[in-house]
Amino acid sequence: MIRSLVLFTHVVGVLALFVGLGLEWIGLDGIQRSTTRAEALPWLRLIAIVPRVFGTALAAIVVSGVLSASLGMTGCARRTARCC
Repeated sequence: MIRSLVLFTHVVGVLALFVGLGLEWIGLDGIQRSTTRAEALPWLRLIAIVPRVFGTALAAIVVSGVLSASLGMTGCARRTARCC
């Protein structure tokens, strides 16, 4: 049960990381195509969201990874030294 929850959290964190990268890419492309300040403002608002998405995603990835390692769910603890 806990292994499934940790794995789910890790996968959601990785997906959120890619969503953040996509938002950044779209926002930077929009800014590059803008010719006036008024055209660039909506893209800047979009890019302002990116650090929160990255922070949440990285926290989920790191916390689930540390929890997985501390609980011995990496798989190498039960196998021989050849695995690692």
